[in-house]
Amino acid sequence: MNSSAMWRAAGGLYRNNFAPLLLLFLPLAVAFLIAVAPLLALPDQQIGVSGSTPSAFLLVLGFALVVIPMVVGGIGVAASTLLLTDRIVGHRTTPTDAFRKVRPNLGPLIAAGLASTLLSLVLRQLLPPLEFFLRPMLYGPAILVQVITLEAMDLRNGLSRMGELLRKHILRIFMFLFAVSMGASLLDIVLPGFATLGLTNVNNVAYFIVASLIQVLVVVLTLPFVAATMLVAYFDLRARKEDLNLEQLATERAAL
Repeated sequence: MNSSAMWRAAGGLYRNNFAPLLLLFLPLAVAFLIAVAPLLALPDQQIGVSGSTPSAFLLVLGFALVVIPMVVGGIGVAASTLLLTDRIVGHRTTPTDAFRKVRPNLGPLIAAGLASTLLSLVLRQLLPPLEFFLRPMLYGPAILVQVITLEAMDLRNGLSRMGELLRKHILRIFMFLFAVSMGASLLDIVLPGFATLGLTNVNNVAYFIVASLIQVLVVVLTLPFVAATMLVAYFDLRARKEDLNLEQLATERAAL
């Protein structure tokens, strides 16, 4: 498929499965907000006489706001990969079923998420704008999460398999996924900005609540599309390398 066909295929998967994808990602986003909300409320209580926030608290907060979203987002992408693939071959997999099927691969998926986090942190220090625009495609990360999930591989074999699939196609796939990732990142800037135009720094609590809710909504709406584009890219690579077709895909899903 060329890029236009891949965009159309991803858009079709997203539209035709919008409700189950929303039901899949929304609980993850809500759980994340519940988990980090107490941490975000702590700084005022933790600030000492000098007015500085303790470094230990900053480390905990940094862990919560960087590592947890990357790992949890990767698991969400893995679950959506299973849900979309099963529906492509005619199985009406629910979000609950998808999370249950992800469970055997949790170890490699968490390891992949931690590796993505490390890459994200390095890029954030060296090239912050690039890291921001790349972040959506780092959930998983792309291609590796599909290999681990659909081919039941551990991290080491998954990395080798990813390299095999991407050989001679890495630039084309990267540019396709980067365009999607950049669009999702721009929405993450623009929509919260518009939603908080009427709020000033005088009302920090209201500003934080509204901005956080809008950002969660943006992620819930955009990450499923990013996941669909990742899956289309994975299928495109396998079709080019191995002549994968729908019948073979159905056979693979039945065997796992």
